[in-house]
Amino acid sequence: MTRLASQADTAPTIFDMLNWTYKSAFLGSSMLHTKKCNERAFIGNYEKLGYMKDNIFVMLCPKKKIKTFQLSHPEADPQAGPVQEHYVDETIAYYQGASTVFGHHRP
Repeated sequence: MTRLASQADTAPTIFDMLNWTYKSAFLGSSMLHTKKCNERAFIGNYEKLGYMKDNIFVMLCPKKKIKTFQLSHPEADPQAGPVQEHYVDETIAYYQGASTVFGHHRP
């Protein structure tokens, strides 16, 4: 079975496989308990951040530029263009939230 996941999901999934209970502020989630409708992936490099969900990819670029892409299926070339604004809002919220929690207010 193909699942949408990213590196952020690795630790929660391994901990779940080991049947460990833990308290954490992980951004990822265990792939053993994530429903297909809730799958998403975080992608980033040194200057761009990405978020993928529901075959929509949002890329946050330097200088507040935002690019959006629609993926019709995994092997297809992405089609650039506008997407529903809530995908952009969700992307920004995840990365702003992570910056606040992990950068300013360490638990």
